[in-house]
Amino acid sequence: MDQVTKLEVARLVDLLASPGREFDSEVAERLCRLLPLTKPNLSPFSMSVSNSSENSEALGLTSTGRSIDPSSDQEQQFRIGESDIHRCGLYKIVHRPGRIDIEHLFAETIEDQDGQACRLIYRASDYRPLRLLLQKEVSLTFAGIRFAFSRFVRWKRPRPS
Repeated sequence: MDQVTKLEVARLVDLLASPGREFDSEVAERLCRLLPLTKPNLSPFSMSVSNSSENSEALGLTSTGRSIDPSSDQEQQFRIGESDIHRCGLYKIVHRPGRIDIEHLFAETIEDQDGQACRLIYRASDYRPLRLLLQKEVSLTFAGIRFAFSRFVRWKRPRPS
């Protein structure tokens, strides 16, 4: 996806998430048509490891065969078995047939996950939006350990055309 498309997707998400109980169905349909489907995770396992250290040294090769030496203040990441994610503006987006999951890019840095993600449900055959759901978190802290799970609740419905 090119930069212009990513900016357009971010703009459409901003419009969907604007205040109110309804959203513009044409905006949602445009988002569904514009955003390519993400590849599903075919692995039963997923793992993401990142390293950022002042004294770390790394040397790697780019896809063109050039060697690179990342500076020590950059973060190195290794991912296996994770789904593809579109990063558009301040959002991480996963598009599956019939639904688009949208999450704030830095949501994992916020302890309370309420409202940090939403899900657009649409009819896959004609991209007609059905509803927009908002993430709500339920958490319990026991002996200093925090347990939390999220669920999606009704948030907005499409505005009649």
